[in-house]
Amino acid sequence: MGRGSLPNRRIWRRRLRSRSHSRSRPTLVREKGKPFDFYETYFAKRILMLAAENHTRIAMLHIPIDSERGLDSMPERSRLDGALDSQAPFIGVTSAALFLGVPADRFQHFYTDQHFNTNGRALFTRAILPAVLKAYDAGGTHE
Repeated sequence: MGRGSLPNRRIWRRRLRSRSHSRSRPTLVREKGKPFDFYETYFAKRILMLAAENHTRIAMLHIPIDSERGLDSMPERSRLDGALDSQAPFIGVTSAALFLGVPADRFQHFYTDQHFNTNGRALFTRAILPAVLKAYDAGGTHE
């Protein structure tokens, strides 16, 4: 595996392409658990308002935890774009895509207590950085 690349990336792209031509387009974000309550929604919207007032672009990230092992979707409590009425990009990677090619006995080498450790952070950053940069560049003029 080369430095800065995901294992078997071509295979995963092929899988995504074959899925995208099927009758129903796959949903990578799945609602799971209770939706945001009034309090959580209020403060999430307030953060978005503060970012806009300060001319700061913001993106919402999905960071997979170890209990998502093998999932080909990203569980979220709410569809954030609808719940928050935001145009902020949602960036994430499914656990199945992130750990494609990683042997099962090495999976826990990327986590400490459900959160990414140094190995997991490096793998996740390499996986999402192109999408973060694309979202940033698509945002218009830089201030």
